[in-house]
Order: sequence, then structure tokens, then C-alpha cells
Amino acid sequence: MPGRAALADTFDPGLRRKGVVPALLILSGLMFGLLAVVSPSLAELAELGVTGGAILPWVLASWLWMAIEAGLCEEYLFRAGLQSSLAAWLRSPLAAILIASVIFALMHWPGLYVRGGPGTDGWSTDPLEVAAFCIASLSPIAVLFGVLWARTRSLLLLIVVHGAVDALPNAAEMFRAFT
Repeated sequence: MPGRAALADTFDPGLRRKGVVPALLILSGLMFGLLAVVSPSLAELAELGVTGGAILPWVLASWLWMAIEAGLCEEYLFRAGLQSSLAAWLRSPLAAILIASVIFALMHWPGLYVRGGPGTDGWSTDPLEVAAFCIASLSPIAVLFGVLWARTRSLLLLIVVHGAVDALPNAAEMFRAFT
């Protein structure tokens, strides 16, 4: 029925659909590689005394936790729920991706503004600067997730890749919490 969002297939992992498994492997690997280069995550782990082969279990634990905690919650809400509904309502998958991506980015604003501080990327005393940072830094990845959802309808793919994005930046915090 036109104008209605179909969520019946939301929990189909889509692993049998063409391109889902390669996308999962390639994008997860790219996210880990990119964050290993551009984020201070590995240096933070080294400062805590976690080096060599001991890093891997903490990163994998962080990946699993972030996939469940952030990936499942955020991707179900923003892609399966909001983006699917907007696409049906607006009859434009592209508009739905763009609107859901900006909303996704702005939903991270309160956490950064309230919990951030000097030394936190994107933190400022000016709430508009923080909002602009959230949109500029998170909307591009949200657009990627939106396109992946529109093309594959695989929530599992988005959950795993989202976990890969958040795993390294949160691995040191996980280490501090459990040791």
C-alpha cells in the first residue's frame, strides 16, 4: 500500500542477499582501518598499558557492546523506523535518507554538549558550534548507513558496521570500566 512503511522484513538479516556479506566485511574493515589511523584510540589503549595481542580482545568486546548498545538501538530507530517511515510518507528515499541523517546527527548534540569538555572533539561552549560539528561529522556516516538500509534492508549489516565505527573509540573506556 503506497504511503506506508513496511517493517515486516526489518529483522531479516539479509545475509543471503547479494552484496550484504561483502559490504559487511569491507565496510567494517574500512571503519576499523580509518579509525586506527585518524583517532587516538590505539594510543589511549597503549597509555593504559594495553599493547600487542591484548588489544584485540578489548576491541572485539567493545565492537560487540557498541553493536548492541548503539548499533541496534540507533539503526532500528533511525533507519528501520524513521527513514522507512519518511520514505513512505515523502515518497522519496533520498529525502528520507537526508532528513534522517541530519536528525541522527542532531540527536548526538545533547550528549556532546552536556558531557563533553575541553579536549573533547567538537565540544564548545557555543551550542550552535556543537550542533554544526555534530551535523558535519555524523551526517556523512549517517548518509552511508541510510543508503545501506535503502539498498539492502539488512538491519544486521547496519548494526555490525555501526559497532565497527564505535568500537575503537570506546575500547579504552571499556578497558577502564572492567579492569
